[in-house]
Amino acid sequence: MAAEDSPKRAGRRPSASAAGSGAREEIEVVARQQFADLGYERVSVRGVAREAGVDPKLIHHYFGGKEALFAAVVELPLTPGEVVAELRVPSEETLGHRLARIVIGMQGNALSRMTMLGVIRAATSQPRAAERIRALLTSRLLVPVARELEIDQPDLRAALVGSQVVGLMMARYVVKLPALARASDEEITELLAASLDAVLGSVITPAAGNSTAGS
Repeated sequence: MAAEDSPKRAGRRPSASAAGSGAREEIEVVARQQFADLGYERVSVRGVAREAGVDPKLIHHYFGGKEALFAAVVELPLTPGEVVAELRVPSEETLGHRLARIVIGMQGNALSRMTMLGVIRAATSQPRAAERIRALLTSRLLVPVARELEIDQPDLRAALVGSQVVGLMMARYVVKLPALARASDEEITELLAASLDAVLGSVITPAAGNSTAGS
């Protein structure tokens, strides 16, 4: 856990009723970490409660159970509006290059990476988690971005971009392919950019008030 956490953080709080106002936030932090590290199947309400130092009943009180807890803690760190705003800033870089920088930047952030890995690992073994990642990546982020930028075949192209993002995270952080593990963020950004440009069919990033259509 984070260095600033108290060494006694794993110690159990006296009782659920005695838990302070920060108990819910502590549960979310622990759950997000465990889903990322262990995957959905290996995480239990009791395990999260033990690590957070609370009574398991408090988790059921706040979240209703493991599945609801998972749904509560896995949210993308970026909204469609934020991504579109970033991509609409005038630039000589291609759209794929700009998007690649956003993706690699998100993966480089410890909290963002932890959240995404929790979703991806869960999706490999839990059908509802797979639905969750589809909703997060496509319906709630990539498709709205593609449509806002007026990219041709937005659903298909957004799905292909999603496959690049998920595949890269699996290969780099779960399977840990040596070449990817050794590569710098800048190296991966450059190569990913070329792939995303091919998927998006774009040449330049659209400036404010303009749009880029796919080829």
